[in-house]
Amino acid sequence: MATLQVGAAIDAGLIQRQPDTVRRLFAGGVVLLNSGRGRPYRTGLINGRLAIRRTAEAITHVDGHLPRLFVTGADLDAIDLGVVAAIHERIIVPDEWSSDGAVPGLRPGDIAMLECSDDASCQAELAALQRVALRQGIPLRPITELIR
Repeated sequence: MATLQVGAAIDAGLIQRQPDTVRRLFAGGVVLLNSGRGRPYRTGLINGRLAIRRTAEAITHVDGHLPRLFVTGADLDAIDLGVVAAIHERIIVPDEWSSDGAVPGLRPGDIAMLECSDDASCQAELAALQRVALRQGIPLRPITELIR
């Protein structure tokens, strides 16, 4: 995964449940991306909405610095935007999502999110994505380009 310079979307729950997996990803050169989300905002109830910040802090304990990218769907609200701005992360909304092992369609410049459950499925999905991109003549660029 590191040779493709991909990122892994991490939330605080994953770090708590599988800390060794997260450490292994980081040690292997995979960029850790904040994907911590809280419950939707309800007027007057901000308590419990700090999952984004908690995840950023948990990632910092693993790799030594705050993450630079926050990965999410398009359903951000004002509280999310405020927290992300306060911790100086850039918001990334993938153009293509795949949660069933199918390779999403690609266009130049797309950001693709592949959901996988273990190393083998991640490797297989990344290899398939790489083959599709090569066949279509679309260069794959490293996630680190989004950090700049």
